[in-house]
Amino acid sequence: SKKLGATSWPNLPALQDLFLRVALAEALPPAFSSGRDAPNWPVARARFLMQNGALNEAQALLEALPQTAATHIETAFDVSLILDDSARFCQSLAPEHLASLIFEARFFCLVQAGEWDAAALALAAMEALELVTDETATLLWAYLDPDLAEKLVDAQPDPGEINPLIFAVLKDVGLPLNVETLPIKFAAADLDGANGWRAQIDAAIRLAQRGTLSGNELVAIFTQGAPSASGRIWDHVAAWQRFDSELARQNPQATEAALTAAWDAAIELNLEVVFAGLYAKDLKALPLGDDTRRLSHEMLLLTREFDEAVRTLDGQDASSQLLRAIADGQPLLLAPKNERFAAANRAFADGEAVSPTVQRLLDAGRIGEALLKAIADIDAGWIGDPSQLTSGLATLRAIGLEREARQIALQILLLEPRA
Repeated sequence: SKKLGATSWPNLPALQDLFLRVALAEALPPAFSSGRDAPNWPVARARFLMQNGALNEAQALLEALPQTAATHIETAFDVSLILDDSARFCQSLAPEHLASLIFEARFFCLVQAGEWDAAALALAAMEALELVTDETATLLWAYLDPDLAEKLVDAQPDPGEINPLIFAVLKDVGLPLNVETLPIKFAAADLDGANGWRAQIDAAIRLAQRGTLSGNELVAIFTQGAPSASGRIWDHVAAWQRFDSELARQNPQATEAALTAAWDAAIELNLEVVFAGLYAKDLKALPLGDDTRRLSHEMLLLTREFDEAVRTLDGQDASSQLLRAIADGQPLLLAPKNERFAAANRAFADGEAVSPTVQRLLDAGRIGEALLKAIADIDAGWIGDPSQLTSGLATLRAIGLEREARQIALQILLLEPRA
């Protein structure tokens, strides 16, 4: 859990997908398979998922666990507050757990149950033990006492002090915070549309960029209304809508005409892989012009179906040759001039060794740590030092993740680096 928590969420979409699979994996890493840290590993994973915006995954993981550890209940409480599901959380608690709750959860659940005096005692205890700042205590007293409600407007804390409880309290009294300025873990709160379609769109984009919102969920939000305002984000949504509509009608000419603006929107929003996953296969099935057909192939190369695209990628230029080679797991003998491309190409050479650090992890059976290091190395290599790409990709191949290594390498070749 310590290694996972110390790892940054990657930027490359295929790495995000692999990273999410690691975080959701049921197996314990060898370093934490015994001892006092082992029972906390699933909760640590759930908390890590929450902190990175994967709220639904975190909630599903927590609900599959027994309510035993205090850290479990605390994390489940935080997730429920952000997802506006706290009533179900409080109702699901066994009576014997209420007394052992952290003070914040006990306070909130007592308020939800209408037990005002008990909630006041819990809040007084928090103040006496200095578990809350004076500003937060003022806010919670105002939440508890309608006569103090006017103080809520003046009691909003600094952004650095915002936690799920404060977030939920302000939302509950009609003073919701601007989620766009808050950490990514709060973004899911705007997906319900309660704060308007624009806020819902912004939250969906932030989460889709991190791979924690599916393409189908994103397009459902993008297409649920007609843009009525001007501005770049609305232009992007309108372009996406036009393309989605024309492709659904299977009209080749209109689809091709709408593709350029929609693809440009996807690029500017850093959602190329999401767009490709949604549309590449259907687009490739239409009779298209040469340029659009090549784009549809490159889009499909960004997805898990990359091997389907490479069979019909018939260009003989250097770029096409490299894409075919990587998709087949065979490096080009003549290394590309581009340093990043050359580093990816080297990883598929026979006998390409992993770094000594990774080899020691593999020899010790610490596969999970080796995988996390590979993910970190590849992401750093994509946006910075290309030399790290070779070692990271070679590690994935050594672990047995050959297909994942190829997909990641293809995205490295086709996407511009971005932090």
